[in-house]
Order: sequence, then C-alpha cells, then structure tokens
Amino acid sequence: MTRTDDDVALDAALDPLVLALDIGSTATRGGVHDAAGRRVHRLQHKVPHAFTVSPDGTSVIDPDQVSAEVEQVLDAVTGNRRLGTRIGGVAMDTFAASLIAVDGAGRALTPCLTYADSRSADAVTALRQEVDEHAVQQRTGTRLHTSYHAPRVRWLAATQPRVVAAATAWWSLGEYILARLVGHPLAGTSTVAWTGLLDRRTGELDAELLAAAGVGPEQFSPPRDMTQPAQSPAPGALARPGPGGMVPRHHRRLGQQHRVRGDRCHGAHRGDSHQRCAAGTARRPGRSPAVRVVELPGRRGTHAARRGDQRCRSRDQLGAEHVAPQPGARGRPHRAAGRRHAARAAVPHR
Repeated sequence: MTRTDDDVALDAALDPLVLALDIGSTATRGGVHDAAGRRVHRLQHKVPHAFTVSPDGTSVIDPDQVSAEVEQVLDAVTGNRRLGTRIGGVAMDTFAASLIAVDGAGRALTPCLTYADSRSADAVTALRQEVDEHAVQQRTGTRLHTSYHAPRVRWLAATQPRVVAAATAWWSLGEYILARLVGHPLAGTSTVAWTGLLDRRTGELDAELLAAAGVGPEQFSPPRDMTQPAQSPAPGALARPGPGGMVPRHHRRLGQQHRVRGDRCHGAHRGDSHQRCAAGTARRPGRSPAVRVVELPGRRGTHAARRGDQRCRSRDQLGAEHVAPQPGARGRPHRAAGRRHAARAAVPHR
C-alpha cells in the first residue's frame, strides 16, 4: 500500500495498537493503527466487493461472502510476527442499515438487504395508512422508510412467507459477522436505532411497529451498553477448518477469556479518519457512529482506551437521537450519522 504522511513504521508506532475493520459499500478493508491514530505502514488490506442491484429496487450482498472477507483481512494484517501481542484492541464498523433473516442455528435465510434496497416501498405506503408517522418519528427518531425494518419485514412476509415463518431472528450485518467471530450477535444502541424500531425515550423496541411488522421483540438483539457484559462465546465460533482440522482464528482473542459489552463511541465520517476512532483519537469526532472496540488482556487502562471511553460516555445521553432525520430528509437519518452503524463490543480484561 502506498505510504502517506500519516503512516508510521511498526517499530515507531505507539502502543496499544488497534486493528480496525471497515465494512463499506464497496469493500471490506482493515488495518492496524497506533495510539496516535496513525496507520501502521504495510499492515493494511482491502477486499473489494459490490452490492447486487436490479431495477426493481434490489440491493443486497451475501453475508457469508462478507464474513469471509473479514477473515481475509484479519489474516492479511496480522501475519507480521513482529506484531507479537502489541494489538490491544479490535474495532469494526459496517454500512447501515442492513437486515438479514436467520434461522435458529444462525444461518442466513436471506441475503443481506442493504440500506439502498427499496422493494418495500408498497409496505411503507400501507404502514402510513395504519400508524401515525409523526408519532412514530417522535418515538424512534425515524420516519417510515424502505431502509428500516418494519416495512422490510412486512414486505418479506408478503413475498416470502416461508422465509419469514422460518426466521427466528433478524440481524444486521454486523451482528451476523460477530456471531461468527465471537459466537454472539451483539448490537450496540446505534445499531438497534438503525432498525427504526427503537423508542429513543425508553430504550425498548416500539410495540406498535413490531405489531405492524408481525414480529416480536425476542427476535431482535437487545441494545448493549458498555456496562452490560455478554457471556463468553461458544468455542465453536472461535475456530475454523484448516489443513490439520479445526484451528484457532487469529481473532479468537475477540471473545475467549473475555467478556463482551456494548459501546457507543463516535468517529469520523469515512476512510482512515473513521478508523482512527478505534484508538480514541479521531480527528473529527461526532460525525458517524463508530466502531466495536475490543480490549485484549493487559491493555485495560491504556491512555488510548481511556480517551475513547471518555468520548463514548460523553455521548451516552444522546441515545438514538443522533439518527433523527431533519425536516426534508425523506425519512433517512441525518447525514451526521453517516452510513456506519455502531454495534460495537468492548472486551475488558477479566
């Protein structure tokens, strides 16, 4: 990768290092950054991809393809043995909103519907005849729109009833990937807010919209706060097939011997600046919901983690309000929220 003025050699990088993953509309990319927010030279990797689109409004991507891309990036950027144990955290963000129907085993029953999939337009029109859209916006911060879950699930029920009947849960792309990396479909507050179902005042899913969509709250991941550790991951989620059988993933540190909890940090808008937030040193905070942050053993209390945590806490009271659309926004969240979600997980040292 071409070196830039912001790059730093591994030997000169400031610890703790953070491995940042960005799953965007055109690629899955990732790289190692130091505690000053600088890219570590030669420890970056990108796997291009594209949405499958069609004139009927389809905009989807294969979630298993993206999961494989994440593994490719992890393999590529952690192959330098000189890294040793210097990586103090792993961060991830994805485009938003997204929706995947999954069965009881966590297998995808549908492709990942991206924010641009507009096939549920008729369901939006129908919902507007049944609910008070202004009241919905006041509760959830979002208007009825094809990017959000209620019309999408309703459209799927009409067009693919067998799929909806078999679905036990509805996940975002980030939850789907985390379920494979650490064994749990973790979702932070911002991720759940991107469903368009979260009551910003109570922190609960909106009962009226759930009923209109024909789904129950138990089918969605609860929003996790930084103070809510998750259970240890299932061992099977931390290994993958290899030449000699099941071998540990590079990223088994994401879950094994750790607890996972939700997070609400805010980062920069895009590209490398967005990834810098993983080290708590984003140059333009407050633009887009940031990333999952994972602390590894022995790294708790570092200045980078503390700085990132302070930024998160200073925004806790915002809840889901950062996705509230402005007048004339056509039902989409305000651009300050960007296209990144914040289903993050911070893993403290036990």
